[in-house]
Amino acid sequence: MIHKWVGTPVALLLILFLYAFFLWSFSVPMTGDQKVYLTVALEMMERGEWVIPYLFGEPNFLKPPFQYWSTILGWKIFGFGLFGALFPSVLALLASAILVKKISKSADWSPAVFFASTLASMTYGTTAQMEIWVVLFYLASWHLYLAGRLGWAFGVVGVMAWIKGPLYSVLWGLGWILHEVLNGCARNLRSPRTLWKLALGIGVGLSWFLLAAREFPDEVIGVFFKRENLEKLNTPLGSPLGLWSEFLGTLWPMLPWLLICLLDPLNRARILGRWRFYLSFGIFPALFFTFFPYRVGTYLYLLTPLAIWWMSPNPPKADTKGLRFLQGVVLVLGVLLAVFLVRLGSGGWIGPILGGFALLSAGLWIVGHFRLSPALIAISSLCLVSAVRLGGIELGSRDLAGLKSATAGSEMPIAYLMEHADIWHEVGLVSSALGTRVHLLKERRELPAFVAAGGRVILADDQREMEAGLTCVEWTRFKRRMKFPLRELIVKGIPVDRPELYRSFRICHSPET
Repeated sequence: MIHKWVGTPVALLLILFLYAFFLWSFSVPMTGDQKVYLTVALEMMERGEWVIPYLFGEPNFLKPPFQYWSTILGWKIFGFGLFGALFPSVLALLASAILVKKISKSADWSPAVFFASTLASMTYGTTAQMEIWVVLFYLASWHLYLAGRLGWAFGVVGVMAWIKGPLYSVLWGLGWILHEVLNGCARNLRSPRTLWKLALGIGVGLSWFLLAAREFPDEVIGVFFKRENLEKLNTPLGSPLGLWSEFLGTLWPMLPWLLICLLDPLNRARILGRWRFYLSFGIFPALFFTFFPYRVGTYLYLLTPLAIWWMSPNPPKADTKGLRFLQGVVLVLGVLLAVFLVRLGSGGWIGPILGGFALLSAGLWIVGHFRLSPALIAISSLCLVSAVRLGGIELGSRDLAGLKSATAGSEMPIAYLMEHADIWHEVGLVSSALGTRVHLLKERRELPAFVAAGGRVILADDQREMEAGLTCVEWTRFKRRMKFPLRELIVKGIPVDRPELYRSFRICHSPET
C-alpha cells in the first residue's frame, strides 16, 4: 500500500499536506535572512513598488526582487499573514519535486518524495527565502534544455538571475556548455540561432539590474555587486570539509538510503549511464562553492537533486557487508534519536503528541532500512522532517504567545522602538505572524505621541527607562538569531524555560488606553 502511494501522483498530495499543515503558525524565532526579506516585501507592497526594493524607507539592493514578488503575491492571494508569505515556497518545492521526478526518467514518483523528505527541502520549502526558487529555476532550465527547448531554457536562466543574482545563471551556462561538449555537440555552441537565444537570455537576466541601475547606479554597484559579492571573497566562513559535511547533514533522513544505493552495483551502473548529465549539472556549483571563501551550507542545496537521482526506487539485490554495516548504523542512530526525543519531551521542548508522532516515524524509518523498502524509508523520512517543522511551530507559538496575548482584541497599532537601523530586525516576521502591520518608531521623540494615540510599543530590555508613566506587561522570547541549543540539550538536558535562553521585552501603552 505504501509503495503505491509513493509510486503515484497521490504522493504529491501527501507532500502538499505535510508542507502546508500549520504553515500559518510557523513563526520560528531562530530564522535569519527571511526576517529581512519579509520586511522588504512588506515595504514594497505598502509603496505599491515592484521594481526597487525598500528597507526602512530606503532603496535596498541586498538581493534582486524575485523573492519579494513571490511574497507580495502570496499576501495578495492568500491574505496578509504567515501562510500567504510562506505558501509560495511550498508551491516552489512541489514544482521542484515534480521536475526532479521528470528529469530522473523514473517510472514512478519516488524521486519526488525522496526530494521532499530531506531536511534541507523541508527547511527551504517552508521559509520565505530564495534557495528553493534557485533550485526550481535551475531544474526547470535543465528540463527545458533536455527537452530540446533551448530558447525557453535560456529565458528561464535569465529570470533566475533575478532571484539571488547572475551567478547561478553563469553556473548553469557553464554546465550547458560542458554538456554540449561531452555529447560531441560543441559545434552547436557556434550556431547563430543558439547565440541569438543566448543573447536573449542574457538580456532577460540583466534587464532588472539595468533598470535599477538607471535610477540608483551607485547603490546597485556599491551594495549588490561590491558588498554582497566581491567583499565576500575576503570573508571566509568555513572550510570545504565543513561545507560538505553540512550538505550531507541536510540530506537526512535520506542519507543512509543514498549510501546503501551507492553500494549496489546495479544502481552504480544506472548512475554511470547518465554521468555526462550529472557531471554537467553539478560540477560547477560544487567547485565554485567549495573554493569560494564565503562558504555557507545553503549554497549546496542546489546539489540536492543530484543526490536524489542517485537514490534508487528499488532495493539492492546484493547482500554485502557494507549493507549490513549501514543497517547497523541506522539502528544505532534510531535508538539515539529515540533517546533524544525522550529528552526533548522531558525538558518541555515538545509535547507528547508530537513526541509520539516523531517516535513512530523513527521506528518506521528503522524498519524501512532493515526491510530495504524505499517507499517506507521515504514516507517515514517525510514524517520525521515534518516533525522537525512541527517542533519549530511549537517553539514559535510559545515565543509569540506573550505578544499575541497582550494585543488580543485590540485594533490599536503596535510598534517597535528601533533606535538603530538593524537589517535583521524582526518587524516583517512578527507582522506576518500577527497578521497586522507592526510599525517602527525610529526616534524616542515619536514615542509619546504614538502611545497617546492608543498605540502599544514594544521596548527591549535596554530601553526600560522609556517605560516611565506607561503600563507595561513582560514578554519573554528566545534570544534573537539564537541557534537551537542542541549540544547543551543533549549533554545537560536543559529545559525549555532555562532563563539564559530568553530575552525580555516589555509591551507598553498609556494607562488611559
